[in-house]
Amino acid sequence: MIARANQNRLIHEAGAFWWAARVARALFFACCFVALFGSGGCAKKYVNRLEVTVTVQSGRKLYTGSGVQETRCYGPNPIAPNISTGGCQLEGEAIPILIGTKGYLIATMSWAKECCDPGLYPFAIRNGGNKGAPFWRRSWILERQYYPLFVRLSDPSNHLSANVLDDNELKSFYGEDTVIKEIKVERVFKPITKRRLIKILPWLHDEDARYKRFGNGNMGDRSQVENLLQSANFKWGDW
Repeated sequence: MIARANQNRLIHEAGAFWWAARVARALFFACCFVALFGSGGCAKKYVNRLEVTVTVQSGRKLYTGSGVQETRCYGPNPIAPNISTGGCQLEGEAIPILIGTKGYLIATMSWAKECCDPGLYPFAIRNGGNKGAPFWRRSWILERQYYPLFVRLSDPSNHLSANVLDDNELKSFYGEDTVIKEIKVERVFKPITKRRLIKILPWLHDEDARYKRFGNGNMGDRSQVENLLQSANFKWGDW
């Protein structure tokens, strides 16, 4: 009787263990399924705080502006490497550079090569940051092809005064000898720069800022590049 009882107990425990293993396995795959089609939680996440410093030369003087921005990028999903896990996310503000008495030049959070798509900006500023040097305190000079979009607001309180500047327009507004001298990017352990730009561009504080139009309002008129601007070119975050 004792032997049979022990045998029954072992069978019962074996069955319980089998069910527990099945449940654990199901939960694991459920987690990865959610991550696969959600935020990419099963994928490796890379978080960088990057201090971007813009130096402008004008009238034989150098003017600089800087800001700390954060990128969160996800690697390939280990379950299905060919399916995107969300790419890169960004938090931070555009960088204002005060050029003497001629006003602010804004280095926006978008890649000039693709004009006004802020989603491509994290890739642009990280260019050159993964070439074998130590991870911490690594810095690099941004290549010209990865420069951000530059914007000038003749009236900083009015978003409709925005002008997207190419090199010629930069010189016409700030002087013939005005050039973007360099843009330096450095990995840092500093707080993200927040709420500084609102003091310069007060309309960013409006609740409806994300719906603002910067051009003539005709979004189909791509001849006016300002129509492609959006508030996300100036700020990413909920503050």
